[in-house]
Amino acid sequence: MDKSIRPGPFNSGVEFLNNSIHPCLETKPEIELVWRGKSREENQEVAKFHFVERLNAAYDSGVVTEPHDPAIHPKAWFNRLIHGDNKAVMNSLLNGQMRREIEEVGGIKLVYIDPPFLVGIDYKISIPIGEDGVDELKVIQEFAYSDSWKAGPSEYLNMMYERLWLIKKLLADDGSVWVHCDWKANFMLRAILDEVFGSAGFRNEIIWYYTNKIPDTRKRQYTNSTDTIFYYCKSAKGIFNWQFEKREKPIKVSRMKKVGGKKVYPKGPDGKCIYDTRYERTADNVWKFPLLHSHPEMWGYPTQKPVALLKRIILTGTNEGDLVADLFCGSGATLEAAQRLGRKWIGCDLGRMAIHTCRKRLIKMLNEDRKSCRTSTGFDVLETQSSNIPVSDKEREPILTNSIVGAQSCFTGHVSNFKVDIRLSGFTATVKLTDFCFISCMMTENHLNSGKGIKSSKVVVENGQLYKVVKRPQGRKELRLLTQSWSDWIDLWAVDFEYGANSFKLNENLENISEGPFFCSDWQSFRTPRKRSIELTSSEWTYSSSGNYRIGIKVVDIFCNETFRLFEINIP
Repeated sequence: MDKSIRPGPFNSGVEFLNNSIHPCLETKPEIELVWRGKSREENQEVAKFHFVERLNAAYDSGVVTEPHDPAIHPKAWFNRLIHGDNKAVMNSLLNGQMRREIEEVGGIKLVYIDPPFLVGIDYKISIPIGEDGVDELKVIQEFAYSDSWKAGPSEYLNMMYERLWLIKKLLADDGSVWVHCDWKANFMLRAILDEVFGSAGFRNEIIWYYTNKIPDTRKRQYTNSTDTIFYYCKSAKGIFNWQFEKREKPIKVSRMKKVGGKKVYPKGPDGKCIYDTRYERTADNVWKFPLLHSHPEMWGYPTQKPVALLKRIILTGTNEGDLVADLFCGSGATLEAAQRLGRKWIGCDLGRMAIHTCRKRLIKMLNEDRKSCRTSTGFDVLETQSSNIPVSDKEREPILTNSIVGAQSCFTGHVSNFKVDIRLSGFTATVKLTDFCFISCMMTENHLNSGKGIKSSKVVVENGQLYKVVKRPQGRKELRLLTQSWSDWIDLWAVDFEYGANSFKLNENLENISEGPFFCSDWQSFRTPRKRSIELTSSEWTYSSSGNYRIGIKVVDIFCNETFRLFEINIP
């Protein structure tokens, strides 16, 4: 760093400088934001993707479905939910595995990001336990994502700077980026966006105004009830579609038309001007959408945004069939909005809780679509080597067994055993989950206490049971049992009735993903914040012919640990 550069206000180490040249830029920016470490070179890691699961259709409970087609649309677009660091993922999208596939569908037309806000704390997610999870005593808190920066604002700005340059490269020529932030960093992000996209790329500063914010009267200042969304286009070709919103009160306006270039106000038979009633108004840059609070849309994920907000963004910057990306996808609001609006999507997040929440949310939506006979595009779940999930062949290769007793979790230090009862009748099969046992050699009462500023739950595991540490008067501690039943450990389980039938190559452009077999979820049951019960018996699956089949079963516990095993059956 140039010694002449001194920290700006608030001891942030950030300052606006005129006429400085950054080595990453080909031309000299008119105004540049400079901070410590901005000039340092970064390794451009390219992620290798590994397949976790495919959902090419969703099957609601009680619905009898047709078997797999092993050759089902091998080149069709499948939406992608990716667990990994978005920097490595973007480098891969630019230089490797999916670049040609993205180009074939017209490129990425819109990127929305809701990144950390430079708050300086870490966020938690609420985990209800069992069917009584609505009881506060049956809810624990676990780390969701970090918004802490040891080096201060400079570390945060480096993170955002690198990713905004990658986003620009990813976008199609007529694409746009929408960056969600608030007052803590919006002035700095605006300067970076001007540098990356050019001041001509600026389209709007959207103000999201939420009128249902609970005021904090303890502070001697007005309550902050707005967020900022910066809207930039890569070029003058950027897609823009006007949006309209309902008026609080309808208005009447005189009808007008142009004749010979002049405004003419036609009159009715009575000689009076004709008036039209307008129920909508053209939206401006102040968008009023309420915070979710206890809205049915909530999935318990911190800082979750309303789907209505994301729908307006997507409708503005894309057309039907376009590809949308959310690289900090969190609870999946962008992905749900894109799916409902007929857009293709790619979602990415580093948090395992975020990916699990997205997966459940999207499965729920696909189930609803199938029940209503609506056509939906399926999605793949991928992971990267940079994520915390083991991906070696030995760790991923399941043990084929004739026993109906599983298995070892794929997370080091967490061991799970489950039992199932597979019932055959003619050409049909059902699977019943009959027992689950969680044993941990690493779980301690500090397991959930990882996060600055988080008042997390303290839990312990003893003899396969989960207990919450509750403080009592005089400093006494009490262990309260959370898992009343073995099924309280289960958050999701899924069945692939014909594991190995989908051994086709996922896509010819995914050179680092080997050919199957792959887990294709045919049936699943899971808990949501409002639906706490879980089905322990699958719906019937009908096989097309006799022969030997393999049934893959995946069980996900409340901490997102996955246990997977195969079982061999014979249909006579």
